Amino acid sequence: MDRVDARSRSDVAISVGQRCTALLSLLVGKLLARLRPVRLLPVLRTLARGARPVDHARATELHRRLLAANIAVGRSDACLRRSLALVVSCRLHGTMPTWCLGVQHESPFRAHAWCEAQGRAVGEVVSPDVVATMLTVAPGPPPDRVRPGT
Repeated sequence: MDRVDARSRSDVAISVGQRCTALLSLLVGKLLARLRPVRLLPVLRTLARGARPVDHARATELHRRLLAANIAVGRSDACLRRSLALVVSCRLHGTMPTWCLGVQHESPFRAHAWCEAQGRAVGEVVSPDVVATMLTVAPGPPPDRVRPGT
């Protein structure tokens, strides 16, 4: 259910700058994954504010760079860190995917986190028949600015 798409594991040649950006995103994703949900959700909602939605091809490319920088993030038990790292990587490029959290509704019960772009999962084998989405954080418009005195 939460395996990484095999095509994402292919060798990807990335530059030193791209590797540094990917490693930074992975580090921040790892730190965010340590937060309790009550702290994580406001951070994700803040990141989503004013972001443009990322297109699927761009999100897939950034996902592949994350895997090229650190293949361990491709493990099935690293879905939360991987999805948060993709959110950070996309935000560094001015866009954001939809971050999703759900549960497998077939035995065994398992939680899963992933990202979607243009309504499709990015680099994950996630079937709507197997996973029930419980929570999403999507890119959105910036908040209305209120000018003092108006």
